[in-house]
This record gives sequence, C-alpha cells and structure tokens, in this order.
Amino acid sequence: MKHRLLALALAVLLILPVHASQDEIQTEPVAPPAVTCFVGAEEYMALVEQIAALEERQANAHAMAKAARALGLAEDSETIVIAKQVWHNAEELLVELKPQLATLSAPRSELPYEVFTKSNLTSEALELILAGTGLAGMGQAFYDMEQTYQVNALFAMAVAKTESGLGVTNYARNRNNYFGMIGRTFESGEEGIMAFGELMNRSLYVGKTMPEIAEKYCPPNKDLWVEKNLQYMLGFWEKLSAATN
Repeated sequence: MKHRLLALALAVLLILPVHASQDEIQTEPVAPPAVTCFVGAEEYMALVEQIAALEERQANAHAMAKAARALGLAEDSETIVIAKQVWHNAEELLVELKPQLATLSAPRSELPYEVFTKSNLTSEALELILAGTGLAGMGQAFYDMEQTYQVNALFAMAVAKTESGLGVTNYARNRNNYFGMIGRTFESGEEGIMAFGELMNRSLYVGKTMPEIAEKYCPPNKDLWVEKNLQYMLGFWEKLSAATN
C-alpha cells in the first residue's frame, strides 16, 4: 500500500504539467529581440517550442510509467494507464505539428548564396546591414524587391556595393542607379532597386547561377565580380550577426 501511494503521488507530480492543454504549456519568459530578423521566424520558433513541450510531456509520461512498474504496479493500474494516454495524446499532436515546420521559414544558420533563393530577412534586418552606408533607409525597398521578384536581397545589395559602393558614386547618386545598369535613370532609389529585381527576372538572367549571370552582366571581370559579391554577402551576414547579438 505504501508503494502504491508513492506511485500515485509520483503520478500526480508528473501528470500535472502533462495534462495542461496545448495552449497552457508554461515556458520561461524570454525578452523579445529588438529586431525580428527573419520572415516567419517567430511562428517557426513558437512551433519549435510547442514540439519541445510535447516531447517533454512524453518523457514525463514515460518516466511515470517506468517508476510505477518499478514499484510493482500492474499495466492496467490507473497510473500506467494515464501515462500511456498522455504519451499517445502527445504523439498525435506531434504527428500533426512536425510537418508544419516545413511550411515556415526557419531562421537560417547559413547564408544562402543563390541569386533566386530568398534571404527571408525582414526590412528591419536589411536596414541594420545598410546602416552607415549610402543606401541607409533603403531596407524596405530591398525587402519589397525580394518579395516581388524572388531575388535574394543580399545578392542585390552585394551587386549595389560592387557597382556603386552602396550608392556613393556620382552615377548612383545622380541617377538612382546603384547597380551599374548602363544608360538607365530612375525617379527614386526605390524605383532603381525594383528595376534591378525586374532585370534579374528577364530571360537573360532568370533562374541562372551567379557565375552564369556574371558572364552577361560583367563579362570582362566576371570571376572577380562573383568573388566580390560572395564576399560582400558574407560581410552583410556578419554585420547583421554582430548587430543582433
């Protein structure tokens, strides 16, 4: 009887957080970051936390059943039956939630170098990268360009740095042309940035790799053009990491 009471007490202690509804799972309060860097990052992390809580729920149920068996309780005892029920209920939710991770944009741990792979950075994050440059204030424009034309905003910014030092050349300032697009003048910087996205979606460039684009965009120095753009993209990533850590 003493063992059974001990098992029941253990069951109560373990089951209390387990029986909480999915919306009632308690987590330690975390101060929100000053800047949300990734599109979909908050939804993704919330889902990760839900999954972790459910997996902890399963671990608690398993521990409860194991302890009950060690104390000699039968498989049809209330303690073990409850533990099994909790474990299976959590498993049903996990089967439903885990596939949803693929539909959200996970925070990237590696910089995507592909021209037509979206960075998924927010306009705020892009603005942090552009701070102190000739294109400060254009984070929203690069974000809009990426969303509209599916062109990696970091690649576009790298080209702008290669061609105009991020908007500091006379040609760039006088024409709002930051990308070395010969003979083109734009009414605003935003228009010029969107024009670059539109240009990359023309048949000459769309779907191509950076080296393939370089062969048409900057044939005399194509290898150097690619190398500089890759270096700048990495530098942007490092600047963002330093600003948000």
